[in-house]
Amino acid sequence: MLLNFTNLFSRAIVPGPDGQTAQAPPMVFFDDFIDWNATKFSASADAAVWLLTNVEAGSGSTTAVVDDAAGGILKITTAANDNDGVNLQANGESFLLTADKTTIIETRFKHDSLTAEWFIGLSAVDTTAEVAPANYIGFGNTDADADIIVSNGSGASGGTSSSSTAQTLGTHTDTGVDTAVASYNTMRVEIDGTTSARFYVDGVLKATHTTNLPAVEMTPTVVFRNEAAGAQNAYVDYILVAQER
Repeated sequence: MLLNFTNLFSRAIVPGPDGQTAQAPPMVFFDDFIDWNATKFSASADAAVWLLTNVEAGSGSTTAVVDDAAGGILKITTAANDNDGVNLQANGESFLLTADKTTIIETRFKHDSLTAEWFIGLSAVDTTAEVAPANYIGFGNTDADADIIVSNGSGASGGTSSSSTAQTLGTHTDTGVDTAVASYNTMRVEIDGTTSARFYVDGVLKATHTTNLPAVEMTPTVVFRNEAAGAQNAYVDYILVAQER
């Protein structure tokens, strides 16, 4: 059953006259990409909300909040060479899976080509997270295929996070849900403490993982790069990470 994000907030109760016990509010990262300014993305660590690392043979990949897009949209456009793209990580590793604490990750994403590599979720700081992050949990694809793959790793190595073969100390499931060109998918994972993660695509449960859940601090991560020559576009409507404190 999908947890309601509002219910997560409802646990933050201010003590009232009936003597209710105070509970700490949840820790929340939410970027709806409704604003653009010079400090939104930066190639210098700790200089902006997002650390931007271009992953490309030459130069030219761009990241920008789209004008005239209701609700706010992040647009990533790769440069034209194979494997060109961007690696975005929110500055600060603030999320650690903790026993008896629920963690939620949710995003809405689309791209305009099926020949692409991408990952959205939580990862330890890694400027090459598009290839093989060691500690991570989220959604993606690195086989230039349409299927959305859900994956997580704890000290993982070898291969890539969302390829057809799981990494050593990595767990992954092919959801069988194909991304359609220019159509959004809503992806969500609900993590119960340190023991179980339920992955949903468009509101439907697609996998439950109980092994190789990461045990280190992580940060919101968005990665996109092309798998063939020619510039490609990806669009992130929002990314949410929330955790009981």
